[in-house]
Amino acid sequence: MLNFSQALMDAKRRAQLSGRPLSRQEASGIAEGYASSAAERLAKAKTVALQEEQTRTNLLAVQQQNEQAAVAAKLAQETFDAKVAQDAADAKLAQETFDAKVAQDARDFQQRQFETNAQMAAAEKAGKLAATGQKITAGVGGAVAGGTAGGAIGGMISGGQAGSVAGPYGTVIGAVVGLVAGLVGANNSYLCTETNKQSGLEDASVQFLNTFKKYADKNHKGVLDFYLRVGPGITKAIEEREGEFTKQFYDNLKVSMIGPVIDMIIKGEFEEAFQLYQKTTLDLILMFTPELYKEAETVKKIDEGLKEAA
Repeated sequence: MLNFSQALMDAKRRAQLSGRPLSRQEASGIAEGYASSAAERLAKAKTVALQEEQTRTNLLAVQQQNEQAAVAAKLAQETFDAKVAQDAADAKLAQETFDAKVAQDARDFQQRQFETNAQMAAAEKAGKLAATGQKITAGVGGAVAGGTAGGAIGGMISGGQAGSVAGPYGTVIGAVVGLVAGLVGANNSYLCTETNKQSGLEDASVQFLNTFKKYADKNHKGVLDFYLRVGPGITKAIEEREGEFTKQFYDNLKVSMIGPVIDMIIKGEFEEAFQLYQKTTLDLILMFTPELYKEAETVKKIDEGLKEAA
């Protein structure tokens, strides 16, 4: 585009070619026209500048909106992920709580069943002894003095301590406590030793101890080694769970397991006595240390396999 001087010179050349000078009016018109054109150009330039500024503003606004949208999307994703994780944690906790309740219910059922069996065994034992009409004298803390055998067993069930029992049963009871303690070693930490400590029974027959121990060592060594290893943990779990009722628990165990074992040993049924001892122990493992039950079953199956192979 020509500037004012160039436009004026161009007008003069055209006038000379026409054989006339450039008039003042023509010069004024060129000046006015150039001024008007310059104003228009300036206005257009301002308009373009404003448009460009508006465009930049709009682009900046769009960029900011995109950034805000990205931040919002990231926050929404993080919130969603956190909720999913929390839901998963809640579901896991709910499952663990449910599983724990199921396991606890199972242990409670097993314990109730164990106690029911103990009461039934006690009643049967009491009936047998009552039928013999034998006199039994209770020792330290005993519930019955000079009563019948049935009365003495009833005293045990109700929580009385049976110390020394007169007659053949006195010898056998003390022997059984000693012999089963011998089955698990001399660490004074397993079921029958703990029963002896809690219920006040004494070892009155080394002969029974040695005879039954030799039988068990010969026929069930793997099982006995396992019981020796896990025994302290089982008695500890019993004490922690039973609390103030620990003695009552061992009083019941004395009647439900030791009493029938006594009968079997008297009859020379050592294998039957051991099987009863083992079954009771497995029941207690399931109730108080269920984490050991699978291993206990495995040890039992190995023992049975060895016997079958023999």
